[in-house]
Amino acid sequence: MRLAGRAHFYAPNAPHRPQVDEGLSYPLLQQLLAQHPGKRLVVTGFISRNHDGETVLLGRNGSDYSATQIGALAGVSRVTIWSDVAGVYSADPRKVKDACLLPLLRLDEASELARLAAPVLHARTLQPVSGSDIDLQLRCSYTPDQGSTRIERVLASGTGARIVTSHDDICLIEFQVPASQDFRLAHKELDHILKRAQARPLAVGVHRDRQLLQFCYTAEVADSVLKLLDDVGLPGELRLRQGLALVAMVGAGVTRNPLHCHRFWQQLKGQPVEFTWQSEEGISLVAVLRTGPTESLIQGLHQSVFRAEKRIGLMLFGKGNIGSRWLELFAREQSTLSARTGFEFVLAGVVDSRRSLLNYEGLDASRALAFFDDEAVEQDEESLFLWMRAHPYDDLVVLDVTASEQLADQYLDFASHGFHVISANKLAGASASDKYRQIHDAFEKTGRYWLYNATVGAGLPINHTVRDLIDSGDTILSISGSSPDAILAVPAI
Repeated sequence: MRLAGRAHFYAPNAPHRPQVDEGLSYPLLQQLLAQHPGKRLVVTGFISRNHDGETVLLGRNGSDYSATQIGALAGVSRVTIWSDVAGVYSADPRKVKDACLLPLLRLDEASELARLAAPVLHARTLQPVSGSDIDLQLRCSYTPDQGSTRIERVLASGTGARIVTSHDDICLIEFQVPASQDFRLAHKELDHILKRAQARPLAVGVHRDRQLLQFCYTAEVADSVLKLLDDVGLPGELRLRQGLALVAMVGAGVTRNPLHCHRFWQQLKGQPVEFTWQSEEGISLVAVLRTGPTESLIQGLHQSVFRAEKRIGLMLFGKGNIGSRWLELFAREQSTLSARTGFEFVLAGVVDSRRSLLNYEGLDASRALAFFDDEAVEQDEESLFLWMRAHPYDDLVVLDVTASEQLADQYLDFASHGFHVISANKLAGASASDKYRQIHDAFEKTGRYWLYNATVGAGLPINHTVRDLIDSGDTILSISGSSPDAILAVPAI
């Protein structure tokens, strides 16, 4: 069933970015949905009408905005926006060849990226998402199997930059506060005017020593904002500067990550920096440059932040047959693995059913098992998990090689605290469908990995191979490997 956007969207005329009136539009859409139960509705976007029945165009990005607005008014759980890109990348893939697709993005991170005028997202598209329970998904219509980005409210806390972004066509609106005026009050009044007009700047330069305020905008909107401020008639001098550039890092907790901040400042050395700024929420760090282009700078920043060596902490639960063999392999391959991946893998702990051997600086895998009985200490579950949550690594990986149901029950907590889990433990993966789905969704929701295997027991081909060899008259001297005893039970009979 095809519906026209004019039939249910009310938007008053506005010189800048018309907004849908949800109070008037909601009953109209609900009425149309009630008239067509059980039907698939195709709705045109980008257009609405005003109170006089005249057509109002929703402006730039109006189609995506229509999609999320309809979804919010209809009370749907998910909206998918199809475009020519698979989603949000760690940088513009046209500028940074090794930019990676982000499968999950926090809503506040997406909103900040849109506020910084990233082309893949628009701030208005996210407004209905922020005011509802919608999960937003971005996919590519040309290559739908390439992957996607899901934008939703997640549990894991932010730890640093997720995205680096840039603009090469930025303007500064400068306001020179008269020496006779209170600088702080002038700043506050201008901030109020811009918020009321929904014209929040990308960044703000505050120079009290020079009585100067600088408001950063894209060239697309700078003229209209300049006219807005000029019409207000505040005492002071307004001027427009063009041809500037901007680079930024976006991610929850980025301003609290000393390593990412340090690398940001390192990349800015020698650059024509006008000023730097960070968002009030601490979710972005911005530098405004007097000249562009920014392509080489953004490439260096991406390389420095995302491709530099990271420390991965490993927690081994279980030191039996599989655990002890894993420690032998890790001791032998640790340096090779780090060299191949560019990550530093640190054995942070070895845990059995009662005791723990823990060290943030790292354990020697070759001696951890031999000295476990002498150096491990008894530790209750709560204190152990508190120690894990306070880890200093970029990521923490739990390796569960036990058969513990109690540990498998902790997977939901592991996901909520941002841990990855690799499990040889079969219990969680073979649990009831509802519980399995709950665990799977928890890891997916926090953007963490749960890697697991399956057990096929006596169905393994080795059993048939052994029987065939014996039946053929061959003598088996030994079987070498790491496996549950049950696998060898049948050949032994």
